[in-house]
Amino acid sequence: MTRNRRRQSKSTVPRRQCTATLADEYTACNTLIELSEVRCDRHQREYWLSLKQYKKHSQLVDTLDASACLTRRAVKRLQSSEEALQELEVLDELIEALSMEIEGREAHTRRFFQGISDERHMSWVEGREDRRAEAMKLRNALMARLELLKLREGSVQQDPWRALKQYVSSASSRPSPSPSCFVQPRRTQYRPGYESSQSEAINDMWLKVIGVMVSALNSRS
Repeated sequence: MTRNRRRQSKSTVPRRQCTATLADEYTACNTLIELSEVRCDRHQREYWLSLKQYKKHSQLVDTLDASACLTRRAVKRLQSSEEALQELEVLDELIEALSMEIEGREAHTRRFFQGISDERHMSWVEGREDRRAEAMKLRNALMARLELLKLREGSVQQDPWRALKQYVSSASSRPSPSPSCFVQPRRTQYRPGYESSQSEAINDMWLKVIGVMVSALNSRS
């Protein structure tokens, strides 16, 4: 008699269905739970795991947001492509973290708060979406600045080669020496220092050419 009463009392305990959905975010969990509970044990564990994950991304957003280049004015102050690339790396990480937080919060709501409106949570997600849109616009400005800096740095690197080309061009435009200057003069017309001055002039010209080439190579390395 006592065992039967226990079975009857246990079977008559009011129960309801778990309020969570499965991983597809649409199929309702059919596990029965007590009225004082909200989710079954399995989905309660998944609830806390999901909460922990999007909170982690939210903290990362705050960290990156503090170190990222936040304004267009700051983008215009960048003076080298290296600086721009560093800012771009941080900004890409920020955009990815924002996306992960937004998706995590929305999935969390669909799975564990179906039919429940949380204005505070929705407002937070909208704020993150605005921040992501702002970061995307800033990224476009940063990419344009990066291309401009690359062009400037490229033109600076090409200057030595341009100088070499101009020097050679100007040298070739000079009138070529008469063949007679390379003929060995007769001893009666020999002038001390004449040959040495000619060779020194030629050596000086090649030293200048070599100096320009070395400068160009150093600037490109």
